Amino acid sequence: MSHFLALVFVPPTITWQGKQAIMREIQRLMAPYDRYPAPDAYNPNGTWDGWKIGGRWHSITKGTSVTNEHSDDTNENNEPDLEENSCPVQDLPYELVPFAIVTPGGTWHTEGEMQEFGLSTNHDPYWEDKNDQLREQYADCLAIVLDCHI
Repeated sequence: MSHFLALVFVPPTITWQGKQAIMREIQRLMAPYDRYPAPDAYNPNGTWDGWKIGGRWHSITKGTSVTNEHSDDTNENNEPDLEENSCPVQDLPYELVPFAIVTPGGTWHTEGEMQEFGLSTNHDPYWEDKNDQLREQYADCLAIVLDCHI
């Protein structure tokens, strides 16, 4: 069991449509990377088996982070708190370097391959540079914080 920080970049054409459209887009972008897309099905290209908005990284985009699994990352309606767990890509804290980024075209970019027990392999020595390039390329998008589990 491992948790890792991922960012999903949602384009402005979706963000203008509201929270429900943003949630549908996150689900669409994450679906190809689901390790278990259906009962008794296994996706060998899957990179996660569960995720939630914020989670261990609740409000990290605001410069504060609750790093425990019991953080209150839902709003008063018990919905995922997108306001506390998102910001324009251009406003992401510089020191925030996620393990993975999913771009609007649905491409999964990652530092390596996450394994169980917090171990990872096949590290990209240029990940921080790629992170910076992706932030620049998608500066007009909304970054959503995900706590991914594998």
